[in-house]
Amino acid sequence: AFAMVGLKLASGFDPQDAAYYFRERDEVTYVLFVAGRYDLLVEVICETHEQLALFLREHCYNRVDLASVEAMVGLAMYKNMLKWGQP
Repeated sequence: AFAMVGLKLASGFDPQDAAYYFRERDEVTYVLFVAGRYDLLVEVICETHEQLALFLREHCYNRVDLASVEAMVGLAMYKNMLKWGQP
């Protein structure tokens, strides 16, 4: 199961602290600090939907530093190419 998780931090919390927490999780493939609707985008890959649900319950829904969590479960991958810093 693949998901992009949009995280909005609660008032007064530092996105960098949350990013450091999520980057240590084995299921997380990248963490991106963004401007806009969310503060962080976190890509999560698990073997099953049950494992993804467990990840969300254990690491997202019970955190006081997160005001909202939006998990967008991937249905199909059409392109996956990272070119950070390249044209």
